[in-house]
Amino acid sequence: MEKNRSLLTLVMKLQAGEMLERMIYLKLQGSIKNGQDRKVLLEIADSELKHYEIWKNYTKVDVKPNMFLVYWYVFLGKLLGYTFTIKIMEKKQSAFNHVMVKDLALELAEEIPDL
Repeated sequence: MEKNRSLLTLVMKLQAGEMLERMIYLKLQGSIKNGQDRKVLLEIADSELKHYEIWKNYTKVDVKPNMFLVYWYVFLGKLLGYTFTIKIMEKKQSAFNHVMVKDLALELAEEIPDL
């Protein structure tokens, strides 16, 4: 039972990360003048929502993003530019996801030996 709870916690963290990124893209696109760039960020936000829904199929719960981080990245976007900020965000999120997915794969391998 403890292993299942641990696995669920890992999946919920990944799920929250997807919603975090979605909210950041949505808020950043609101201040962008270039129509094509806005469109791209909206498409990325929609993609993040699809990823969130995939994880939600497993967790059966809604999770909320860390709004402090959402506003932090929006602030950085206004200060440093949205392209630079997105690169920073994606680099940090990628490192986080790499560790989380590695842990998740190990947990899944223990739960499902034939994986």
